[in-house]
Amino acid sequence: MTIDSLLDKSFLDYPKKAAIEYNKKELTYQDLHYSSNFIINKYLINLSSSDIVAVHLDKSFLAIQFIVALIRAKIPYAPIDTKLPNQRKVELINLLNPKIILTKSAILSIENNDTTEIIVSESDILFEPKNPIVKQTAPNYPAYYLFTSGTTGTPKIIEISQLAACTFVEWANHYVKLSSSDRVISLAPLNFDLSIFDIFSTLSCGATIVIPPIGIHTFPSDLSTFLEEEKISIMYAVPTTFRFLSLHGNLKNRNLSQLRAILCAGDKFPTEAAQKYFESFSNTEIYNFYGPAETNVCMAHKWDPKKDIDNVPIGVPIAGDTCLLLKEDGSIVADTNESGEIIVSGPTVMNGYYSSSSGLSTPFIKLNNQLFYKTGDLANVNASGVFSYLSRRSGLIKSFGYRVHPSEIESVIKKLAYIKDCVAVGIPDRNAGELIYTLASTDENPSNLELNVKQFLSELLPGYMIPQGILFCKDIPYMENGKINRTEVLKRLKEKYE
Repeated sequence: MTIDSLLDKSFLDYPKKAAIEYNKKELTYQDLHYSSNFIINKYLINLSSSDIVAVHLDKSFLAIQFIVALIRAKIPYAPIDTKLPNQRKVELINLLNPKIILTKSAILSIENNDTTEIIVSESDILFEPKNPIVKQTAPNYPAYYLFTSGTTGTPKIIEISQLAACTFVEWANHYVKLSSSDRVISLAPLNFDLSIFDIFSTLSCGATIVIPPIGIHTFPSDLSTFLEEEKISIMYAVPTTFRFLSLHGNLKNRNLSQLRAILCAGDKFPTEAAQKYFESFSNTEIYNFYGPAETNVCMAHKWDPKKDIDNVPIGVPIAGDTCLLLKEDGSIVADTNESGEIIVSGPTVMNGYYSSSSGLSTPFIKLNNQLFYKTGDLANVNASGVFSYLSRRSGLIKSFGYRVHPSEIESVIKKLAYIKDCVAVGIPDRNAGELIYTLASTDENPSNLELNVKQFLSELLPGYMIPQGILFCKDIPYMENGKINRTEVLKRLKEKYE
């Protein structure tokens, strides 16, 4: 089975039903069928599965129409966050080297002359029943690309195959019991892997995608009103969203009886406060999904408020995946009293990291003739095979649901001539998971530097990667072995900011 075949079935089974609702308007499955046919025939006819199309569009009818068309044409797409600084967009696009950029406004300074920008708008799209040309591809051909923070200071590009995408979609549909009666709020940005469920799980079941106003997740009372008025039945978001909704969403005055399922992912499940967070959702099933973007989701657990008091597991492997715990000596954890790094093998795992200059790299380890991806997350597993998350590997930061490699922040800060050295770290925060802070060494007077550095970073990095605070010093503390004394770095930053 492929995602495009699932979509085609929905087009056939639910032609007059709303596929997408946005701004009090709707697009039916027949509309989506015809408009994606038109897009394929007009924009994608000369492209192949080896080409990449960058989608630089806000979430809207238009964006989803193009994404659906690309999936049906078996051409991989790569979403570009429209809110990024322009220099960051240029960096990502030059790394990706797409054949086409779909955009509403031009992006300047693209280095590759083979990349074509196409300015698109809703008025360009026609709804015609003409059938597109069907293309055949192997199941491991890419369906989409996502960017993630890189250890070398440069973003990495995750390549997810059609097989991996479809495996997740079919598993999620069955696990959450999605049906054509569901109304799924689409909160995740297109460049975040949670959007795969929002779009493709929803559309493959004949359900309705409901797109809220941009930024509504930052206004909990507005979000709860939207959930009530739109009779949302499924909501998928990071735990922080549910915390804000619980504390500031005026839930006691809302009727959310239609909300039958809440899916949490992107950060550690809030065990210590779960009872409080979800007390207003007594008739709602709560799920904890785990997996880095390289696997989308590889483990899942249905929350049991009577049993999951001290710990909410990340669950058991899904959809044929194999999850093991790797010890530092390279052996596999076999004792329930031990912990290790989660490694994953199976059909939801990425093809590898893509580079337009060097192709696909496969940073996997091999065990018993299976390739495993190392997640960088530490966990333990009980005698029943249920995994519990412990922490991240040293150095990796998880902030607001995003994984951040400190070296990417550090490499940008070091571009400033007056910065000698710097160290970025994460400090635990109950709202964000971790907040990013930086210790930077300079010979300059630090009195006005922090604002200047943050302004510089805002032109090059997404907002979630900009440190909450920057502390300046004469020299970064090092140990005798030449390594950074991270204990001392954390001590200084905590003294300043906690």
